[in-house]
Amino acid sequence: MEQKIIKRIVLKPIKVIRQSANNPYMRGLVTKRDLTTREACHIYREIYLFNLDLSIDDFESKEEKDDFYKDITKTMNNYIKGDCSWNDLCEATYCYDDDERGASIASQLKLAEYLQKKGII
Repeated sequence: MEQKIIKRIVLKPIKVIRQSANNPYMRGLVTKRDLTTREACHIYREIYLFNLDLSIDDFESKEEKDDFYKDITKTMNNYIKGDCSWNDLCEATYCYDDDERGASIASQLKLAEYLQKKGII
């Protein structure tokens, strides 16, 4: 017989941003600070399984590569706050996903766990 429970995730209460005063649905998370580039890349690679293995040969200059990492960090911060969508993450990283639904609930729980562990939310 197969055991279904692999890991238990315990989260503290999380403050969320509502859509509007009249719309009670969650838009994003309230953050204490913005992500660093390293933290954003960790989320892309380890939680959402995006392939960010781009080399300097994929860019015309080091400045272009630095701009790429600044842009994907900004996009991830906006995604957490609810200011952009899953498709924006895909476009920013050139990792296109045909699945319009976006991330699974399991990966969203892993994201919340990681953000709490790092003191971001």
